[in-house]
Amino acid sequence: MDIIKMLPKEFDQEIFNYWISSRTNEEISCLTNKDKFQIEDQVAKFTNIKNYPDEIIDFAFFDQSRTGNDLDDEFVYPIFNVWQYEESKNEESFYEKRILSNLLYLYSQPFDVIIDPFAGKGSTIDVCKNRLRRFWVSDRKLYGPRMNQLRESDILKNMPLIEDWNSVSVTFLDPPYWAQAAGKYSNDREDLGNMTLENFTRSIVEIVQNFASFQRKGVIALTMRATQESNSNRHYIDHAMQIINNVKSQYLELENRISCPYSINRYPSSKVEWSKLNRKLYVNNREIIVWRVCSKDKQ
Repeated sequence: MDIIKMLPKEFDQEIFNYWISSRTNEEISCLTNKDKFQIEDQVAKFTNIKNYPDEIIDFAFFDQSRTGNDLDDEFVYPIFNVWQYEESKNEESFYEKRILSNLLYLYSQPFDVIIDPFAGKGSTIDVCKNRLRRFWVSDRKLYGPRMNQLRESDILKNMPLIEDWNSVSVTFLDPPYWAQAAGKYSNDREDLGNMTLENFTRSIVEIVQNFASFQRKGVIALTMRATQESNSNRHYIDHAMQIINNVKSQYLELENRISCPYSINRYPSSKVEWSKLNRKLYVNNREIIVWRVCSKDKQ
């Protein structure tokens, strides 16, 4: 689905693209050279759900009940805390989009702001735009064809500059999984994939706690995969448990742990034979740790 092609004619697409990427009116004015009154008028139209065609509204609310609406045939309502998907040619991107769609369905509403500071190639942009969620996406090093749509920012050093934290409903954290990503994105020691295990755990915990102190509602969702293959003797390191045990914040409550199994076809026969020979289980899933952000008004 390409929401841009379905927008009403009275919508200025250039302004819409900047607005949905969480640019302020002042930023949009500077980027488009359009006056503030035109931008304010457009934003007022964008934020009125009645101005959108039925197909976009159905997609934004995950409504599959309308007769003849076949735009959302890939979405399956999440009922359990195991999210397993059929094999895809581009498995990583496929999983990321399905996982994020489920999180948006469960924890957000149209026009909410979704934060992704480990945006990578930017698949979060597609999901949020089509679901009418505004997004703030960044990464410490930009790469790929969508570099101009992401902000360059190191979340270990700088928190996002959000105009209204009350509008943020989901912070989606999909960081490098420690030694599994060693040297993949850079060789510097500040890269999460190149840190010691102690520094990696501490850094992730700090990121979660920092967002908890800023965010006013919604959830913080962290994806994580245990380290096994990168260790000698394939020793199992449960990052999720280590992080959960170390996150200490009066503003967070553990909401759930969700298992996301990979396709078993991703493993070559040599690994299957090693598992049989050594009677050890391979890690074949990611977990999503979901914390509920407590209202600051009740503290």
